[in-house]
Amino acid sequence: MNRLFFERESAYIGQGAFARAVASRALHSLQLWPHVKFDGGDAAPPPVEGERTVGKESAWACQAGVNSLAVDRMLTGGADSTIKLWDLEHITPKKSDQILKPIGDIKRSPSTHQFGITHVSFYPFEPTAFLSSSYDHTLKIYSTDTLQPSASFTLDSIIYTHALSPIASHLLVACCTQHPLVRLVDLHSGASTHSLAGHNGAVLAASWSPTNEHILATGGTDGTLRIWDVRKASGTLRLLDLEDSIGLSDGLDRPSRAAAKAHGAAVNGIEWTDDGQYIVSAGHDAAVRVEPGGAYKTAGRSTSVSE
Repeated sequence: MNRLFFERESAYIGQGAFARAVASRALHSLQLWPHVKFDGGDAAPPPVEGERTVGKESAWACQAGVNSLAVDRMLTGGADSTIKLWDLEHITPKKSDQILKPIGDIKRSPSTHQFGITHVSFYPFEPTAFLSSSYDHTLKIYSTDTLQPSASFTLDSIIYTHALSPIASHLLVACCTQHPLVRLVDLHSGASTHSLAGHNGAVLAASWSPTNEHILATGGTDGTLRIWDVRKASGTLRLLDLEDSIGLSDGLDRPSRAAAKAHGAAVNGIEWTDDGQYIVSAGHDAAVRVEPGGAYKTAGRSTSVSE
């Protein structure tokens, strides 16, 4: 690590290369800590008939299962409609068992979510704010100081996930819904500004480009991975296709667009590389694919890393 600091300070490597090296080192040092458990104060669910319960641990972060997790401080969103805030700084490197208690607990109430949480995320420009979406059709903004919602948006459809750009000057939140629309919610005006239409089924994943604040990638149950310029009203900018190296323009004929699939089944995960040149996607076809996403003219075919 000292060598990396020296090379950065000596300008042998850039800030981007330094960040990638540190991230790679951290990933390779990951290991399971079985002695650290999270106790959200919920009772253990009743055992399934015939299931052995001897030796089962009594600490449960969420009784009904964890649907979403975000790490800064750590947020968990449960299928029981609760949101819990945890402070990972309380973990010590000792090997004895540790049980963490949440430092904040948002339970179901008339002002909070009524059904299971689908996604939680910290607001990238304000460390004391976070967002949550739910099966109750709402997107909410909370403060970690008060643990009360400061704003709520009803989209009249299940919101499977949401995404905020980490670099944008705009305050748009992309919401992936049960209907084949990506809804853009403007946190500044408090309104759903417009919708992106193109998917032929529910939209399950979204991710903003890390280098262009107007470029958004989405994936849905139709197996397509679409790239949008949210400033344009004309629809999809590109359709990524596992049989094509640069993607298909939405200006092509309808049969060509209908045949373009990034996965053989629903796309349920999307992430850009740090330089914005590639998109990593995961699907229900048990494949993880790496596809060009930068200038849309990057040479090379789509690469599957799970086949």
